[in-house]
Amino acid sequence: MTLLEPSPEEAALAAELEYEAQRANLSLDSGESQLCAIVLKRNVSWLLTGDKRAIAALESLSAQMSFGAALAKRIVCLEQLFLRLLVLNAKALAMAVCNEPNLDKALTMCFACSSGTATADSIKEGLISYVGDLRKSAATLLAS
Repeated sequence: MTLLEPSPEEAALAAELEYEAQRANLSLDSGESQLCAIVLKRNVSWLLTGDKRAIAALESLSAQMSFGAALAKRIVCLEQLFLRLLVLNAKALAMAVCNEPNLDKALTMCFACSSGTATADSIKEGLISYVGDLRKSAATLLAS
């Protein structure tokens, strides 16, 4: 495991992202701004986050701050990750998600944790729906 610590240059970019987000009344936490800065400065392949508001904020900021091309199709939301994991073992994944009810509200809904009635197909449908909805506000940055 590697601990990611932003360099001074990355910390400065993260602070700039947060400042611009505040000016535009967008929701961008320091963790996501730092991850974004690290991805941009180190040319990391992708940024994975469960913060959908941050993804939408980065989309809005990308045009005005001119980093959109550098980050295009490189943000992966949590639901996209779970779509990829779903093919491994849907039942085990559902148990893991439902055993952590505070993990993510969208995930617990997709996995029907309150009723326990989810099937692999219904989970997939729910995850695809969430990704599709997010894509409306992050069309250029959200990975395919």
